[in-house]
Amino acid sequence: MMNIKKKELPKRKAFGVVAAVLIMLLVAVMGVTVAYLMGTDISSSANYQYSQQALFIAEGGLRYYLEQLKRQVTSWSLPPEKSVNEPLGAGTFTITTANEEDDEVDLTSTGYITAADGTIAKRVVYVHLKRILPPAFKYATYSDTNVNLSGKGEINGDTAADQHVHGEQGWKMNGDVEEGADIDFPYMDFPSYAKDADYIVDGSFTFEEGKTYEGIYYITQNAFVENGVTIEGSVIAEQNIEVKGKDINLSAQGGYPALAAQLNININCKEQEETISIEGLVYTEQNFILVSKGTTDITGSVIAKQNVNITSKGNTTITYDPDIIVTPPPYFSSIPDPTIDWDEIY
Repeated sequence: MMNIKKKELPKRKAFGVVAAVLIMLLVAVMGVTVAYLMGTDISSSANYQYSQQALFIAEGGLRYYLEQLKRQVTSWSLPPEKSVNEPLGAGTFTITTANEEDDEVDLTSTGYITAADGTIAKRVVYVHLKRILPPAFKYATYSDTNVNLSGKGEINGDTAADQHVHGEQGWKMNGDVEEGADIDFPYMDFPSYAKDADYIVDGSFTFEEGKTYEGIYYITQNAFVENGVTIEGSVIAEQNIEVKGKDINLSAQGGYPALAAQLNININCKEQEETISIEGLVYTEQNFILVSKGTTDITGSVIAKQNVNITSKGNTTITYDPDIIVTPPPYFSSIPDPTIDWDEIY
């Protein structure tokens, strides 16, 4: 009888099969783990991106509401209407205020954005805002360079210059005279005035002789004011303003400047019988030049980045108006940027 024996596999081959199975199982487990980790990482990255977007929206809400506060020339105790679910980018923001006072307010902005999975990402930021009046607004006459006076005249209020005040000996100075004044020049936000203007002129504009004008005029080049003109409002020019002639009356309204120019303001009262009267802030980012043989009265404040040059051979009077502090003109560099010192709540 034939004996049939079962052939046994070599031990090395058996071990190889087991090892292969184990490796396959390990690779499978690693694949599942890597897929899970990648999914988690992608999800975390997406959540972070949505969270950052919500933060940017909240910060944008701060800036948006700050512009509203800048436009409000009166007390902040009754702040502008607050935004609720205001659209911004891909999300919305909501503004709340607290501890409202005349020149201070607590502002909270909450940014929202809906993530891809339908959840809502939210970030909240807070800032305490304080309106700081530009120190230059406290002077009847201020220059960030020199105040040069000649002839005879009168200044009722304080006078200051970053460098020197010349020629005041011939003038009646009813106030302090300060040289070497370390005062920040108050820069004006001209584009914001363009938004508020009743009339925008693209180019130069002449206020014609004998006519009356009302409102805020924003002029992209030069402005000229002729004889007998009455303006109840503001003249804002991106270049020069020239006021020449007689019987001219300019009166600012609503706390806005009377005259504001990015270049020079030139006022010329040529003859003894001529009169020029200005009520309100006179502001220039270059030179203020006044030559008067007649009667020139300015009630408010004269502020120039460069020189204040006044030659008076008649009756020239500059009288400080404290209302410029009570109701300061809007859109000046008097409120800090909220993104500099805001606090993130969560």
